[in-house]
Amino acid sequence: METAVNLSFEEMWEKIMACDRTYDGLFFTAVKTTKIYCRPSCRSRKPKKVNVEFFQERAEAEQAGYRACKRCKPEEEHSPNIGVVRETIAFLVNHHKQPLKLQDIADGVGLSSYHLERVFKEETSHTPRTYLEKVRIDKAANL
Repeated sequence: METAVNLSFEEMWEKIMACDRTYDGLFFTAVKTTKIYCRPSCRSRKPKKVNVEFFQERAEAEQAGYRACKRCKPEEEHSPNIGVVRETIAFLVNHHKQPLKLQDIADGVGLSSYHLERVFKEETSHTPRTYLEKVRIDKAANL
């Protein structure tokens, strides 16, 4: 993958318009009018192109007077949803022998089934159900 140094302004602009998660951490987007910086994948309203500035490091954005976005939390090393994914995976591994429905998994981690499925799939490219099947296959193979 390219580094932020090799990306032009236009390429970085395309990445933030597409909310491309693969570029998170390679560069940060700052909006001059709001004084907020974000990850390239932030789902907040997109700014006007003339109001955008790009930084390679969050520290550079902070030194320039920008604060972290409260939605995408770029100051955190990982995705804001990683905790939910880890908790869900732990639940699936610990309860893989039980017959589980999506609602059972969602209740186990304290989320709505819709939100859990959306967040889990966004982070892992699997639904909780397909991940559970993968866990069961792995456990069976190791017997």
